[in-house]
Amino acid sequence: TSYYFSHAIKHFDDIDYTLVTALAESEMKSVEELRAEGIEVAVMPSRHTVYFENIYGENQDNRTQRVLAKADLVNYVILNTNESDTRGSLFTGKLKEALAEQGTQTRLLNIEGDDFAYESAFNQTMVNCIVPDNVGIKSLNILCARLKSFTEAHPQYAIRLLGYPEWVTYTSTLLNSFYRFDTYAYCTYYNHPLSASTQSFGSAFASNFGHPMIPSFPCFAMMGFDMGLYFMSGLATLGETFDSRQDELVRNPIQHPFLFRQDTEGGERMNHFVQMVHYSPDQKITLVQ
Repeated sequence: TSYYFSHAIKHFDDIDYTLVTALAESEMKSVEELRAEGIEVAVMPSRHTVYFENIYGENQDNRTQRVLAKADLVNYVILNTNESDTRGSLFTGKLKEALAEQGTQTRLLNIEGDDFAYESAFNQTMVNCIVPDNVGIKSLNILCARLKSFTEAHPQYAIRLLGYPEWVTYTSTLLNSFYRFDTYAYCTYYNHPLSASTQSFGSAFASNFGHPMIPSFPCFAMMGFDMGLYFMSGLATLGETFDSRQDELVRNPIQHPFLFRQDTEGGERMNHFVQMVHYSPDQKITLVQ
């Protein structure tokens, strides 16, 4: 319904419209089709997509609807690590405000709580999405160890972690925990070190410059390449209309997707592109845009 409604409403020039939906990664093709039409779509990750069957009788005005799948209901849990930092506190605070505006309450949990405290914060019929107020690896190590022992004792709780760009750099020690707890980390850039595109770029860089890329996060060589390609190909394709038609560009970056927007008239343009890196329990890493 939302797919066809979005196609209809895009024809109204005086309506500022964004589709907000929850769906499984297997259905992301529909989102990509809408975005290709210039429709903004905000995706909430879910293990399932709402799926129903309509059964019509002889009278077409009468129907029976059978719901075959539902998107996840999410219980958001803000985790007090007792070592909150500025960005973690800001993110969890803004998340709490945004959810409250939608009528969704968040629960609070202290990382040092006992099993009873964790059970009181969690819900057995929902996905429990834990958001720490600290971006660092120390708190994350403590949390993952705590959740491991808790879920072994209480396997009836579905757990998900939601966190920060820094988490992508912790995979050398926490990758298995990320898989186990269905982890999402928001970021504006990402490159998979084992992907064909990353390895091909690294080989080409070494061949052209006589030395490997400097290890950094993000990789500045890739960032420079992606930025140059974005602007040069965009200007060559769209010319003077580039600024207002960026949504039409086909993005296939090595590391950095871009979507520049001007927040205030006369102000500078900032990259508004955000994506989620998803570490799923089936040990796959995917990007949710």
